[in-house]
Amino acid sequence: MNYRRKEIEDFIEKDLLQAVEKEFERYRTQDKKELLEKIEEKKKQIEKELGEKILKDGEIEDNHH
Repeated sequence: MNYRRKEIEDFIEKDLLQAVEKEFERYRTQDKKELLEKIEEKKKQIEKELGEKILKDGEIEDNHH
């Protein structure tokens, strides 16, 4: 009985925790990728609507603020 209890505790404390952390890391990476893609979309939209000269190094030029 104690052996089974030890197996369950080990699973909860080690294996389950590692599996959950691995899944969270996957979503963090995915979320970051999605955000970077949205930023690029917005940059392209700004350049299309206002012209390429409005952005310099990814920032809005001072004279366009």
